[in-house]
Amino acid sequence: MVQLRVMTDDRVLGERVLELLQQALEDSAGLVASEPTRLTHRSGGLRVVLDVQPARE
Repeated sequence: MVQLRVMTDDRVLGERVLELLQQALEDSAGLVASEPTRLTHRSGGLRVVLDVQPARE
């Protein structure tokens, strides 16, 4: 399993990066990603994990 993690203390910045990352993955013909799993972040920031794998040809 391959995972991408978006982790930051700045929730606004993290949400923007996550939005752009999800769009890039959706636009990719070579990769597929799971729905983001949101994990708790002690200081209120952002902590998200996505599973990524090659698209079936």
